[in-house]
Amino acid sequence: MHKISVIGLWIVALWLPVGALAESELTTLQRVDKAMGPPSRQAFIEVVEQSPGLPERKTVLFMVRKGPDRLLAQVIAPNKLKGWSLLRLGQKIVLRRSSDVTPQEIKPMASLIHGLFTNGDLLPRGYAREYRVVSSREEGRERVLELAPRDKDDLTSAYRKVVLRINAKNFLPLEAEHYLAEGFLVKRVKMKKAARFPEGFLAPKLMEAVSAANPRYKARYAIGQMRSRELPDSIFSSDFLPHVGKLLLEDGAFVKKWDAEKRTAQAVEKAESKEN
Repeated sequence: MHKISVIGLWIVALWLPVGALAESELTTLQRVDKAMGPPSRQAFIEVVEQSPGLPERKTVLFMVRKGPDRLLAQVIAPNKLKGWSLLRLGQKIVLRRSSDVTPQEIKPMASLIHGLFTNGDLLPRGYAREYRVVSSREEGRERVLELAPRDKDDLTSAYRKVVLRINAKNFLPLEAEHYLAEGFLVKRVKMKKAARFPEGFLAPKLMEAVSAANPRYKARYAIGQMRSRELPDSIFSSDFLPHVGKLLLEDGAFVKKWDAEKRTAQAVEKAESKEN
């Protein structure tokens, strides 16, 4: 009995640190997500692409998010994309062009703006929802995390590997290397500036991506006017895509009416299903 007890205790001792480590690393990614801004927020995003011998290309989006993987955005500039709306729910992203009747699904790893930032980069999920930590090490006041997709079978919505360098104290992301396949580095993204936004939180303000294949190809990703904003779940749907501009115009009455109508429709549908 004594031998069995000792062996049992040894097995428990062996496995407990592993579980604790997994929980700790998940918490780390959650804290990185928290350092990116309030969980429910709105912001303006400006992306500027720089290509050798060509004029800069600027894209401006208005974006709202609720939690780690529900996002809505509308393109404000350039004119040829103005009014296009995007919705992200988990791994899926859909696009509604101004002239579209039905939204179309687009690939997160493709690029609507034909630049270094993918559609998934423009409407990013939280790190804790998209990735798991493969390894971690401390380097002075920084921590380096090697990340892999949580969904091993999903080859379309996440990078195959991300090497993320963060501030060990405030968990702000400092640099990220993005790989499409093992050993195939696509780009490096560095945080160039952090700022304290009006509500008092510190978050990334300006990031720069550099192509690994040709460092002369660069892109800037700037975040402006970020603030908390509570929004109903019902707007994060394809049906709401024609109305994203109402959020930009701060049309609270329209949003409340939309949510009330959706709740009523759901209640009716639920009652009818019970009767059947």
